[in-house]
Amino acid sequence: MDAKQICSQLEEAMAKIQTSELPVILGELERIKGTILVRIVLQKPQRLVDDLPHQARFLTVDEVVERFHVSAKWLYRHKKQLPHSQPSRKVLLFPEKPLLQWFQKRS
Repeated sequence: MDAKQICSQLEEAMAKIQTSELPVILGELERIKGTILVRIVLQKPQRLVDDLPHQARFLTVDEVVERFHVSAKWLYRHKKQLPHSQPSRKVLLFPEKPLLQWFQKRS
């Protein structure tokens, strides 16, 4: 299946999704977008984030906010102190295991 077919199927599926689920879908699309950007930058095949081992999983800003009960504003202000990857200006990803260790050291 090529990229155009995948996008077409995704677009068809999006029309069937309930409006209340759209924020979740948007977050997942951002996570996938980040993974794609990392692949482009690295220029080598890489599995999607969910297929990677636990220690290599990356969290989006929304996922970190929900899991660690911090605000997105706090994350952006403190990103230099936190383990993170920023494959583009608009994508900020946090490696799950190192981030968990960072928070555990400070609790």
